[in-house]
Amino acid sequence: MVHIHSKKFLCCLPVRIGVFFLSGASLVLGGLSAVYIWYIVVRAKQNGIQENGQIPTIPTNASADDVKAALDKVYLDKTQFTAFIIAGVVASLTALFSLFGLIGTIFRRRALVAMYSTILWIFLVVHLAVGSFYIYSVIKYRNQTADECNKQTNGQYQDACKVATKWVIGIYIAVLAIFWLIEFYCCIIVKRYVEQLGEEQAFKSHTGGNKTHNYGGGGSTSYYPHQPLNSGAHELMPAPGGHYPYNSPAHSFGNKA
Repeated sequence: MVHIHSKKFLCCLPVRIGVFFLSGASLVLGGLSAVYIWYIVVRAKQNGIQENGQIPTIPTNASADDVKAALDKVYLDKTQFTAFIIAGVVASLTALFSLFGLIGTIFRRRALVAMYSTILWIFLVVHLAVGSFYIYSVIKYRNQTADECNKQTNGQYQDACKVATKWVIGIYIAVLAIFWLIEFYCCIIVKRYVEQLGEEQAFKSHTGGNKTHNYGGGGSTSYYPHQPLNSGAHELMPAPGGHYPYNSPAHSFGNKA
């Protein structure tokens, strides 16, 4: 009987469980983020897009009702409005492909899980590019950041500002690197499950759809093995010792004629 096992992550957990929870979590987070972002976009559109980044301010002599009414409104300039639209599209795509991944995990649909895997890899590349550019910008303008700190403290903590700037940059890089590693490992988990589903489909095709096909007479299984199967070629090979009974003259074609 063929030995059967499932691909794992974190040493012992089946990848299917990992993809199920990962796709479910990204669906919820992506969906909530998309709803909130598009709500902001709609409210900002209703209040009018501001020109030249000028956001209306609340007068100091405004009444409590005026302050409350102003806080209930959403104002965005053109740049902010565009940024929110891009963020809304990304969040919506995340929720959509996470839904594909969740459905594919539940019903073992390789195509849906593969689509989810693809969008995860794309997001990883985008996050790497954006994060790397931001790190480059922070390091490039670290002196300006330290100078701004000096201005706010009237030059009393010049050395402290330089040290604090370096620490902030280092912590940011460390946090970003950890985030990248976690995101990369999530991509690996989904990729492993896609491979597993491909092997299951290959075995199902090999056995004609019989999931409990038994090789060797040692029982049956309700799962697909993940080891390549031969095509019966071993039955054509000579027996141990090199003797093959059907190549003798007595078994040759036409011998009894």
